[in-house]
Amino acid sequence: MNFPITSKRQLAVLCAIVLSLWWLPDQLMGPYNAWNPHALMEFVLTLFAISFVSQWGIRQFGAQHGLLIMGLMGGFASSTATIHSMGSVAKAEPGLAARAALSGVLSNVSTLIQLIILLNLLAPDLLTLMAIPIGFGLIGVLTYAALMMPTQALDSLPIVSNSNSVGIDWKGMAILIFLVCTLSLVSASLNSVYGQSGLWLGSVLSGLIDAHALVPSLASLMDQDKLSPPNAVLPLLISLTANSLTKTVLALQSGGWVYAKQVSAGILMTTGFVWLGYWTCSASNFFAG
Repeated sequence: MNFPITSKRQLAVLCAIVLSLWWLPDQLMGPYNAWNPHALMEFVLTLFAISFVSQWGIRQFGAQHGLLIMGLMGGFASSTATIHSMGSVAKAEPGLAARAALSGVLSNVSTLIQLIILLNLLAPDLLTLMAIPIGFGLIGVLTYAALMMPTQALDSLPIVSNSNSVGIDWKGMAILIFLVCTLSLVSASLNSVYGQSGLWLGSVLSGLIDAHALVPSLASLMDQDKLSPPNAVLPLLISLTANSLTKTVLALQSGGWVYAKQVSAGILMTTGFVWLGYWTCSASNFFAG
């Protein structure tokens, strides 16, 4: 595989990050036990890997296929990180902005599928209640993706030949990591002070960081009979909604207004359909009762 010099250096950094996972402690540390160094480095690795593989995918498969593949694959690692990385592509190559935006939207498909897998493993009773809302969300995001398919011919997309044109956005990556660390500290402090009464606020804060971060906490509370599955639905929906806000802000920060407008519309449609599914189930149960 013939990597350009820049990518070889990035690959070396990527290997260094992977090696650091062997010695970083996998435990909560710091004020209020807010940070897990191992988990934070895994997040950095995810950001770096998505950016690196995106460059490789564009060169190997072309802009029309490489970006879309990265949207779907990257979403399983982190939809938030994928949207951020695709924003960097859109800013570096304006001709690829529409395709990068479609890739960012498609990462939400992987988010919902990953949520199904995680709920099936940790909280199957909650999955039973969330199946229809998640199904609605998948319909929403796929419908929007079909509608926003670029009208331009595939062969009109620019060819990325400059290895530096779509690179690592170091500044944007640093800002994102700082936000994650800050939100983790705030969330941990609230949980420490308010305990279970901070579940709703914790749902918002955990959602700002990651769409799936709340699932293990909800599963633990249900296992201890401290929370019933029906009462866990709304916190999870709130967490998903908060995560949509994070994605929207990062899309604007990383890719600019044109990119953010297209991605945000897809995120809004996805989240709206999830809530529509929830309200549909609530109405059906009301009339059935």
